[in-house]
Amino acid sequence: MKKIIALLMATALLLTLAACNNNGNDHDHDHDHGDSGASGEQSNTPHTHDPSGADVEYVKELDFGFEDVISSEEDEAYHDLFYDKNTSAYENKKFTKEGIFAVIFDAYNEKERYYVWGYGHDTRDCCYQWEFIMPEGTEIPAPGSLIEVKGTMTHSDDALDGYWLSDASLTVKKAAEKQDADYDLVSMSPTLMRVQIINMLNKSDSFKDVTVRIPGKTVNENTIAPAFTDDEWTLHFTSAKSHINADSLVIIEGIFNTSDNANMIKSEKITAEE
Repeated sequence: MKKIIALLMATALLLTLAACNNNGNDHDHDHDHGDSGASGEQSNTPHTHDPSGADVEYVKELDFGFEDVISSEEDEAYHDLFYDKNTSAYENKKFTKEGIFAVIFDAYNEKERYYVWGYGHDTRDCCYQWEFIMPEGTEIPAPGSLIEVKGTMTHSDDALDGYWLSDASLTVKKAAEKQDADYDLVSMSPTLMRVQIINMLNKSDSFKDVTVRIPGKTVNENTIAPAFTDDEWTLHFTSAKSHINADSLVIIEGIFNTSDNANMIKSEKITAEE
């Protein structure tokens, strides 16, 4: 995400960014996405549980609401284009991409961006995401839907990574349930989630009082980090009614950047694995 990385280079390090872990794979996921940070003030003081805080629902297994799409071939193609710069194999050629639908709000350019994405491996520590132009007149699916996108890979300065699928058509293969949140980060790939959080922290005025759903693994009773990747970001949330163990897989639902909790989630519901 070169445009975002360029903007972040001048900010203080608060998040440590990296793309997916190499984890013994042949290619390195830390190329253009690494070594940048996001500004925004957060308290690092752990909070104890609060009887007036958010309800906690415990489940045996956390359901993210979408089917995992896993393709090592798509992961390799993603790196071939964006990291290895093999542009001649992709530019102005037609492709069909199947995966999970996600929407991020790019506050730097004040526009929504649309992606079809999947995991490169079943460990969920590696991901790929193809940006595309939403076909005019198309009903936008619920984030997390399984979709198929057909289009032409086109170079554009308006694309976040320089390329996107234009002249696209979109088919919903399995619709997801629409969630009651302005920004559903649960439906995003690890990379897209990180980009959205950077936007939220660095452009917090654009996200004041928005409702969010964010997955993660607890660091302590009011801090989460990525669930399947290593320490790329942390985010704080207000305390829950009951104790939550560290290293718990959770989904936090609440309000971001309220007047009394700037750059923090005022949690309203927490779903945690037992």
